[in-house]
Amino acid sequence: MCLVKDLIESVVSLEKKKIKKNKQEMAKFCYGTSGYRDTGEKLSLVVTRTAYFAALRARSMHKSIGLMITASHNPPEDNGVKVIDWTGSMLPVECEPELDQLVNVEDFGQFVHLSCGLLPENNLVLDRRDEDVQVIIGTDTRASSPMLLLSAIKGCDLAKCSYQVFENHTTPQLHFIVRACNDNSFADPGAYVTRFRDAVENFLKLVPLAAAERRRYSPTVYVDCANGVGGLWLNQYLPEMSTVLTAQLSSPNNQAFHSPTNSWPGSKKSIGWMDAEYEGDGLNARVMNDATNVSALLNCKSGADYVKIERKVPRGFEKLPMGSRCASLDGDADRLVYFYVDEHSNDGDEQYKPENGMLKLMDGDHIAALFTRFVVDQFNDLRKVLDKTGRELPLKVGVVQTAYSNGNSRRYFMDKLKIEPVVVKTGVKHLDPAARKFDVGVYFEANGHGTICFSQNFHEFIDSFVNSETGEEIPRPVQLLRQLAGVINEVVGDGIADLLAVECILRYYNWSIQDWELETYKSLPSCSRKVQVKDRERYKTKQDVETELVEPSGLQSKIDAIVKKYKRARAFVRPSGTESIVRIYAEAVVEEHANKLAEELAKLIH
Repeated sequence: MCLVKDLIESVVSLEKKKIKKNKQEMAKFCYGTSGYRDTGEKLSLVVTRTAYFAALRARSMHKSIGLMITASHNPPEDNGVKVIDWTGSMLPVECEPELDQLVNVEDFGQFVHLSCGLLPENNLVLDRRDEDVQVIIGTDTRASSPMLLLSAIKGCDLAKCSYQVFENHTTPQLHFIVRACNDNSFADPGAYVTRFRDAVENFLKLVPLAAAERRRYSPTVYVDCANGVGGLWLNQYLPEMSTVLTAQLSSPNNQAFHSPTNSWPGSKKSIGWMDAEYEGDGLNARVMNDATNVSALLNCKSGADYVKIERKVPRGFEKLPMGSRCASLDGDADRLVYFYVDEHSNDGDEQYKPENGMLKLMDGDHIAALFTRFVVDQFNDLRKVLDKTGRELPLKVGVVQTAYSNGNSRRYFMDKLKIEPVVVKTGVKHLDPAARKFDVGVYFEANGHGTICFSQNFHEFIDSFVNSETGEEIPRPVQLLRQLAGVINEVVGDGIADLLAVECILRYYNWSIQDWELETYKSLPSCSRKVQVKDRERYKTKQDVETELVEPSGLQSKIDAIVKKYKRARAFVRPSGTESIVRIYAEAVVEEHANKLAEELAKLIH
């Protein structure tokens, strides 16, 4: 039997030269909102130590822990790594300092000491591999991922921990798999596609397309996959019944299209992306920017972050018909935004042209509004059913937002839906816990990252109708809510699952993308900027108010003075949690003012 300290000293000493930091890797790493990120070539040791940490946590908790190698919307030369806790959620905030210490320590003896602190001194048997727990490692399609995968495996081996690898997977898929591996009642770990596909099919069966003469919802949606991993998977989420859903596979910038399995469930044929009108009864997802075999194209003039920040259509979308419903994922498919080009702002041109087209963005705030509107409507319909039996609806819906949320979205929730959103700090680690305090908690960041959380109380209430032995028909609102809960990835924000949910709900309401905007709210003009800085640590916000800077001293007062120059304006500056940049958000009643405000604030950042 081997004590923790003895094991660590004996095993790690064999790798002493490899564990010791190289001079080029001396930069301090800080575990941010999305883990550690840098250029891929600088992360080998960081990934090894992070995997080692995950392995020790897995063994100490006797749970499977996830490790995702990705940099999401970052440029293709970047990469990153983050830990997924056994619940499928982010690593608990209180664990971040321990991980930072382990990753940054330079003294070998101190490394051993820190390692010992991560496991209990209780004669735990660690001199043999524990096959009951594992580190579940995922990668996306970045060129540096195979090299960093080897680094992760090395970290697992140091802790004598088993591991399982999922290459070319989306980040939300790995979150789902980790949750399922630790909770048999949640789902089969292998159901990370079929569960969603089946729920979409069931939802669409409940909501037939409107008759042609009154149809406003078009089954066609153009999906920008940012040349990332989402392009490998989107079609597999579509039901196999070609009369329900189909997909266009080819895209104009692709020479060779590759899928994880080299087969496509649900596709009867591959046809051109601008071929004849779709005549089926389901979703016609036209997949674009899916060139995962060209690493330099990842997030290049494409992806949710590009559309959100630059307010430009992705590469390849310039000649789509005006007003087309378009969606954009990011590089690891955990974000989603929608957009269209407004024909009324293009001087009558039939096709979109960058120099005179007006992009209309439907970001995470609008997705949250759509989801919440649907849930509230189903709750209202269900109350009518319950009133007949004297029952009350025991469920509460809530909305969680951040300071980046558009001011008009907050007004919509409060004035139209009678829900006061909870505002928390940026980052899923803050949004998710707040949303789980409700029976149905909708959380979204404006950047398109978000989901719906369903409580145990919600599931039990829905099941009480499904499992009823009275023989009565299940109320339609219950059926719809049940299928929505299946379409949504409630473990974490999932761009593909959210896209499917949006399409289902738009079909339910028979709304075009323009109707979606008209029936919810029009955003106040806003502008987002990213300013590259040498040291983001110079910029510090208040502990509980991330919209106010406390360092550098005096900068916040300058920001306030500039904001006051513009009517009903709002703006703030905060450092990124993952990149060497400072983010600027500006909002005003006139678009020109929002842009000028952001430009003025950018000049204050050095």
